[in-house]
Amino acid sequence: MKSLVMGLMMVAPMIAAAQSDLTVVDDELSERFDFLINSLDSNSHLKKAIKDERSGMYLLVTDTGGRVYSDRSATSIITGDMIEVNNGVMSNRTQSVLAKELFSIPRDEVIVYPAKEPKLATVLIFYDIDCEFCQRMHRDTPFLQNSGLEVRYLAYPRSGVLSESASVMKGIWCRDGDKPILDYISKAPLSDRQLLIEKGGTENKCNKNVVFDQYSWGRSLNLSGTPALVFESGEVINHSLKASTIIEKAFAD
Repeated sequence: MKSLVMGLMMVAPMIAAAQSDLTVVDDELSERFDFLINSLDSNSHLKKAIKDERSGMYLLVTDTGGRVYSDRSATSIITGDMIEVNNGVMSNRTQSVLAKELFSIPRDEVIVYPAKEPKLATVLIFYDIDCEFCQRMHRDTPFLQNSGLEVRYLAYPRSGVLSESASVMKGIWCRDGDKPILDYISKAPLSDRQLLIEKGGTENKCNKNVVFDQYSWGRSLNLSGTPALVFESGEVINHSLKASTIIEKAFAD
């Protein structure tokens, strides 16, 4: 209740605004925000700072999956989610802003199943190779593609980034080529997965640990597991959906 009241106080001056204008802050301000984050937690650094023109606040996302708000002074923070009220309907603006930011992740850092032309929309799916519900939902991917929906998979090892599964997932997400490795890798025993990756293509030299990067984005969304679907509208669904429902939500806007 405390965070809800705080969110309502923050959102009051922006209810009348018709449109949202989100911009990334400059390097100098980002450095001040990074110093603020690291002062609060020596194990964390700023991952992304996003300015929300409606509220005048800055959403600070950390590389360990945390998120707080601050202003240009970079001397104080506000914790909790921002709640937006439109025509008496409340929605989680913090989650929506974070969700939309995920679509800026470079395509070569995610696994892409392109839509059959014409492409009408894109959906992001946080995926764990050990997740049975992920595997079941993945079987509908060809149907989604044929309906004009591009599917992008993000890595989210539920057992953590230091697990054996995470290591295997790094090999999958960092490999060259567009072969649909998820079509068979999840069905293989853990002991055989690395061999399948090596047979499927050469490993690309990632400039960063994309699995850790995507996992931290998932933590910033407070995901409780996988699969988790992110739509261009900013909506996040943290459970599996039927293909028809995915299409309905993806094409809603």
